[in-house]
Amino acid sequence: MNSKIIAIAVVVIVAVAGAGVFLMLGNNDAPATEDETRLTIYGNANLDDSIDNDDVAYIEAVINGSGKKTAYCDANQDGKVDSEDVEIVKKFISKTPCKMYYDDIKTGVASVDFPIDSFLGIHQNVLIPLCAIGAQKYMHGYVLSEAGVTGATMLSGLFSSEKNVNTSYNLVDFEKFSNLSVKPKYIITYNTSLSNESKILRSGTEVIHLPFSKIDDMSSATLTAGYMLGLESGAKEYVGFVDELIKTVQKKLDDNNVTRRTVMCAYMTDCIDNKDGIHSTAAIAAGGDPVTDWTGAYREFSKGDEWLYEYNPEFLFYCTAWGYTDTTLNLHDKYLDWGDYYNNLSVYKAGKFYVVNSIMPPHLISAYMAQLMYPDVFGEHFADELNNDFVQKFFPGFYAENSYDAANYNYFITPTLAGVTP
Repeated sequence: MNSKIIAIAVVVIVAVAGAGVFLMLGNNDAPATEDETRLTIYGNANLDDSIDNDDVAYIEAVINGSGKKTAYCDANQDGKVDSEDVEIVKKFISKTPCKMYYDDIKTGVASVDFPIDSFLGIHQNVLIPLCAIGAQKYMHGYVLSEAGVTGATMLSGLFSSEKNVNTSYNLVDFEKFSNLSVKPKYIITYNTSLSNESKILRSGTEVIHLPFSKIDDMSSATLTAGYMLGLESGAKEYVGFVDELIKTVQKKLDDNNVTRRTVMCAYMTDCIDNKDGIHSTAAIAAGGDPVTDWTGAYREFSKGDEWLYEYNPEFLFYCTAWGYTDTTLNLHDKYLDWGDYYNNLSVYKAGKFYVVNSIMPPHLISAYMAQLMYPDVFGEHFADELNNDFVQKFFPGFYAENSYDAANYNYFITPTLAGVTP
C-alpha cells in the first residue's frame, strides 16, 4: 500500500499575529487511485476519505454498468460487486455490527468485527492519534516504553485508568496481558514486528497492523482505525489538521522559492535513517532533501566509520524522546551526550546538529524541522503555535489543566540553546 498525502480541496489559512496559527478546513475529499487511497476499508468504493451515501451510489452505478469498478467496491470480499456490498456499506454508515474488511500492512486483506469496542494500543504513534479522536473509551491496556510514559504527558488520563503491558514495542508481556481486567479483542500496532504475535493470536486476540509511524502514511492509519472504531468524525478532523499543517509548510516554502536544504536524520544513538524512513519523511515534508541514498532500513555505524563521512548534509537531525512538558532537561549535557557519535562530522562542527523531541507526532516533528532549516521563512514561533493549536484542539483537558503553552518547553536543542560552541 502506498498511502500518500492527498490534498483536500478547499483550504483557508488564517494567521493571526501573536495568537497562533488557525487552520480552517474544507469539506471536500479529492479522488485517489486505488494504491493512493488513504481510507483502506473495503466499501470505500469511490476511494475518498469517507464511507457514505456516495459510496452506495458508486457501487449501484457499478452494478448497473454505468460506473468504473474499483477494488474497494467489494465490501464483503466475496469476489463480486452486487447488492450485498451496498447493504454492507449501509451498515457501516448506520454503525450496524458487521464484518469489515481492510488492508493490513502485514497480512494483506483482513477483517474486524465492526465497530471495534475493545483494543490495546502499541506505541505513542498509535496512542496519541487514537486518544485524540476519542478512542480511549475503547482502550483496555497499552504498550509504551518508559520514555514514552514519562514523555507523552497528554496521555496521563490513559495511564491512570489502564495498564501498560510492556515497555518494549515489539513484545507484549503475556502475563500482564492475561491479567488485564478486560481482555482486549484487538491489538492495534504500528509495524509488523510483534515478536510473540502468534501466542497472542492463539489466546483469541487479533492484531491489526496499520502504518502509524510515517508522516505520509499515518493519515491513512488514523482514518482507517477511526472508521473501524466508529469514530470517523474525529479521525477526519485529526487528519484534516495534519493535511493543513503540511500544506501550510509547503505553501510557505513555495511562496519563498526555497531551495531544499540537504539533511540527514539519526536516532537510537548510532542509527542513520534511510531515505524513506520515519524521520527522513518528516524532513522531506519540512522541505529537506535527505542525502541518504538507500531505502528499506536504517544503517547502524560505529564512531569513526568512514562511510558516514561520505555524506555531507547541511543539517543533521537527531531524533530522540523526552518529556512533552519537561522543564528539567539539562540542555547542555544532553546535547553533548546525544551528539557524541556525531561531533567529528562537519555538520556538527558547523553548528547544524539539532536534536528534536520525537515524543511528538510526526507532523509536529516536521513543523519544528521546517522552522529550524528555514528560520527566515517560518520565524521562531511557527511550530510552537501549531503545537498549541494541536494540543488545545485534541487534548483540551490537558491543555486547560496545565495552562499549556509550547513556548514554555523545549522541543528541540540547538548549540545556542545548549550553550555549546561546536
